Amino acid sequence: SLVNKPLCCNAGMIRQLQTKFYRNKISDVIGKKALIVGDPDLNGFPHAQQLPGAFKEANLVASLLDQYGYEMPNNCFNKSSTQIIKALFKDEYKIIHLAGHGLFDKKNPQASGMLIGNGIFLSTREIGQMSKVPEMVFVNCCFLGKSDAVSEKLYNNRYKLAANIGTQLIQNGVKVVIAAGWAVDDAAALYFTEIFYKELLGGSNFGYAIKEARAKTF
Repeated sequence: SLVNKPLCCNAGMIRQLQTKFYRNKISDVIGKKALIVGDPDLNGFPHAQQLPGAFKEANLVASLLDQYGYEMPNNCFNKSSTQIIKALFKDEYKIIHLAGHGLFDKKNPQASGMLIGNGIFLSTREIGQMSKVPEMVFVNCCFLGKSDAVSEKLYNNRYKLAANIGTQLIQNGVKVVIAAGWAVDDAAALYFTEIFYKELLGGSNFGYAIKEARAKTF
């Protein structure tokens, strides 16, 4: 029943950011291009492992976007950090979807963002340097492969990464940001992603698409 469901499953609730710090001049992306980064090659990073779930999610998103006419010439599935950075600046994208590990280090903010190599991160700094800002960025970068105490301690502040990325991307001019604030089960993340994109690409507004994805996943 509706009574037993969380409020966010019954209403299209989203967070809105009010800030004095934002990008004044934004060049809109005209074409229908997207960039999907899924399960980057970590090149032996000792505190994390490859994420087959993120790889599967990236392929799902690519398939859905392809059905709705999006071009994706530069997708990076299990690619190196060099290839990912090149792809980011090679073109302009209406949608960017990131699936992999996320890390927030409050003592060393430079070592925060999406882990894309051995100690190498993709952060809001790089996205902020793009000539044209994407309209939507979907950041599913929680730590899904947690397997030991060291890894758990390393990623126990991951919710701060979500807040930081969301705030910074919107200040950079991104209209909509979806970010995972904590570790999410692979199957749930995949299902949420599928429902959200099907609703949004099918014509639903953002709030309804989010509500349907939350409710059906719940």
